[in-house]
Amino acid sequence: MSWLDFLDNRPNPGIQRQQMSFHVREAQKAAYEMGVMLSQLAASQPHLSQQFSQLQQLNARVGDLLQQVQQQLDPPQS
Repeated sequence: MSWLDFLDNRPNPGIQRQQMSFHVREAQKAAYEMGVMLSQLAASQPHLSQQFSQLQQLNARVGDLLQQVQQQLDPPQS
C-alpha cells in the first residue's frame, strides 16, 4: 500500500456526517413509530398502563436524545 492509497481511502467527513444524519433520522422515525405502537398497546391493555407509561417515557427520552444528536450533525445555516 502506497501513501497515495492512504489518501484515496481516507473517509470524507462530509459524507460521514450525511450518513450519520441519515441513520439518526431513521432512528427518529423508529422512535416515533414505537411511540404510536405503545399508545395503541396501552389503550388495548389498560391493566398494563403503568408499564406502558414507563416505556413511553423512555421512548420520549430516546427521541429527545436523537433530536439533540441530529442538531449537532446539522447545525442551523446562517
